[in-house]
Amino acid sequence: MILKFEVMKTMDTNDPNNRHNADERKINPGDNSKGYRLDHIAIESHDIAMSVEWHQKTLQAQVIYVDESWALMRLLDGTKIALVTRGQHPPHIGIRPTSEPFGDLKAHRDGSYSFYEKDPHSCAVYEWIWYPSQEDIQLP
Repeated sequence: MILKFEVMKTMDTNDPNNRHNADERKINPGDNSKGYRLDHIAIESHDIAMSVEWHQKTLQAQVIYVDESWALMRLLDGTKIALVTRGQHPPHIGIRPTSEPFGDLKAHRDGSYSFYEKDPHSCAVYEWIWYPSQEDIQLP
């Protein structure tokens, strides 16, 4: 599923609580100039190995990467699920914009760059993620 967004300048960029001085993003399905797509969903796990085993057995997940603090899997429909441990990454929804990178980007071990942002009502944490080639994740 691909979501299209229209960017509107409505947030107070002088507000210290506005961590990234981000624009408010409003869905506009007719605007093809700024595209966003779901990249992954990250859920917290207290035991990565056990969670990976469950996802493989129950959802036929294919493991892309796994270590003791993080795992990335792909479901049969192509959806990616990340397993994260407390203190490494927050549970979040990964969004991949088709625009040029913005925000306070941090490099990750897979070669991607991203930053985290809470929605205005603190209902969810979003990770805005870019890959150098805008292709898929590249792990050693």
